[in-house]
Amino acid sequence: MEQTISGLKADASFEEFSAREKLLALCFTFIQVLNANRSYLLLQLRDFKKAALAPAFLKQMKPLFDEFISSVLTQAKSSGEIATRPYLDQRYPDLFWVHFTFLILYWKDDDSAGFENTDAFIEKSINLAFDLIGKGAFDTAIDFAKFLYQSKMR
Repeated sequence: MEQTISGLKADASFEEFSAREKLLALCFTFIQVLNANRSYLLLQLRDFKKAALAPAFLKQMKPLFDEFISSVLTQAKSSGEIATRPYLDQRYPDLFWVHFTFLILYWKDDDSAGFENTDAFIEKSINLAFDLIGKGAFDTAIDFAKFLYQSKMR
């Protein structure tokens, strides 16, 4: 994770990326690092019990991930890329961590040429996540529900 984040921050254009692009860059770059160490990681993941949310050896990098994702999400909130939702948006870093561990488990079992399925997983899942936490139908539904509630209270 340190290698991935330092590599991203060394790229001058990284700071100009949107939050979605930063998270995509993190995942794609991290998978490249995993590919370089695939044999070792497959050995580490061999006995992983899927009942746990993350393999124990990954928990060591969680603070670095949390710091990175919190920074990205703060940027996304201030730019309006994602919606600010009381209580729910505080859980976004945890949800992205779960997503990140699923990505690693998906990569572990990917036997496609050049890990193209993992690349598709990254792109589609990050885009879905940002569509879900962005402003949209969910916010409109909440606003409508608040309106109905408040109009009945009068």
